[in-house]
Amino acid sequence: MLCPKFHNRLSDIEISALLSGTELAEQNKSKMASSIVVSVPLEPGKYKALPFSHFISLPLALPPSLVDKLINFQNSILGMNDATELGIDASIFTKPQTLHLTVLMLKLWDEERLDAAVRIFKGIEAEVMDALGGQSVSIKLKGLACFNDSFDKVHILYAPVEVVGGDGRLLRACNIITDAFINSGLVLVENTRHTLKLHATVMNTIYRNRAYPFDAGRIVEKYGSEAWGECSISEIHLSERFVYDENGYYHRCASFPLNPRNMQVD
Repeated sequence: MLCPKFHNRLSDIEISALLSGTELAEQNKSKMASSIVVSVPLEPGKYKALPFSHFISLPLALPPSLVDKLINFQNSILGMNDATELGIDASIFTKPQTLHLTVLMLKLWDEERLDAAVRIFKGIEAEVMDALGGQSVSIKLKGLACFNDSFDKVHILYAPVEVVGGDGRLLRACNIITDAFINSGLVLVENTRHTLKLHATVMNTIYRNRAYPFDAGRIVEKYGSEAWGECSISEIHLSERFVYDENGYYHRCASFPLNPRNMQVD
């Protein structure tokens, strides 16, 4: 059965054509994360054709000073006389309440895969928390960068991340998450071959109806060395893209705190 909440982004026909067409088997609810395997894995070609629906995210707890900087940044850029000519509009700015780091992108376009992802996520909680030493993580955001060779045709503009005290334990935790999802069959190895680059996106053309690039040259000239500030990561979420909870952050399918003293039950 296809997950109803996803129908607003792909039609039943489009999804059914990409999925295996076999009735999805019910997973054993008592399996541990290490043994959860999707019963009807997608063929690589079909997997590639599906867009990402969910992701593992690290929500950033922003202090008021950083929120103010992001709002002033947006107002300043939109106030440029030639913003429209540069391909810039209000829709491509990241809302402060959604600022996050992405660990892993996921394609969970049916109930079986979503249910399996939640069980995998919850099953690795202890291992992830152990890698992090049972403590939250603090990061500093400074400057601006993009994934292009130049800033004249940009789709994503982000603030580079510096992990306070070194990124060793955070990267170990991220690798545990990635490995668990690869071993389950929910993520193909070839989709995770790149080295994880922790970053906080501040502008992204995917937010608007047509994802055409923008010229970020003048933005980087002004804010390329900006010290945005320090913020903390106290939770890890399994989030749904383009769907938001009442607090403005991406819809939480599952989560757990990094500090065991803040344990809560989803």
